Amino acid sequence: MLLWFVFSSSLLTLCALRLCPSFVLTAIREIYKARDRPIIPSLLRSFDHVINLTCRQMDSVDCAALAFTLKHSSRVKLNLVWTSIPAGEIESILCELDKVSQLRSEVSAHLLVLLLSVFSSTLGVARNLSDIKR
Repeated sequence: MLLWFVFSSSLLTLCALRLCPSFVLTAIREIYKARDRPIIPSLLRSFDHVINLTCRQMDSVDCAALAFTLKHSSRVKLNLVWTSIPAGEIESILCELDKVSQLRSEVSAHLLVLLLSVFSSTLGVARNLSDIKR
């Protein structure tokens, strides 16, 4: 990972040539723990609006951190190639995919069926809620 720092008027800006996925995951996890949502746009700018989580084994805290980051972002590119996400945590990330402009993922057939079933059940809930509001 190659990094350099730019100091300008007491603001530390992190500029990255190439960020490793473990650093990206640690950064979003720490922001999630601090619930520091105002820092997310500047963090994503320093990441060139790419959340690269390739080859990661994510747990429930990592998934919550990713969902939190996505919730407070827009037009971000998400790279989940060879990333393991616990089945019970997929829905939290799926609900925030509308903030993602580009998704890279190697999805197994089993995971694709699971994603589609979660997505269709989420749509069913949304349809039922819209019927109630009318």
